[in-house]
Amino acid sequence: MLERHTSAPFEGAIVVAPGQGGVGRVIVTLAGRRGLPVVALVRHRRMAKELEAVGARVVVDDGEHLVETLTKACAPLGGASVA
Repeated sequence: MLERHTSAPFEGAIVVAPGQGGVGRVIVTLAGRRGLPVVALVRHRRMAKELEAVGARVVVDDGEHLVETLTKACAPLGGASVA
């Protein structure tokens, strides 16, 4: 599913904002099963344990200085383009 619905090669971390819907959780789960590093961006910290359980390696809170926070979180996972 990941290859079918994306055109970018997977290098570094995948950053996902799963929100309250199921699509983001599915992406986190599929990427986690493939061993791809996933960084989940959340508004509510209570979602962290659930996302880590399905494959997110890092959970980042949405907020001020988001670009810097994501860049720092992705660095040990191979980096990611954050803009």
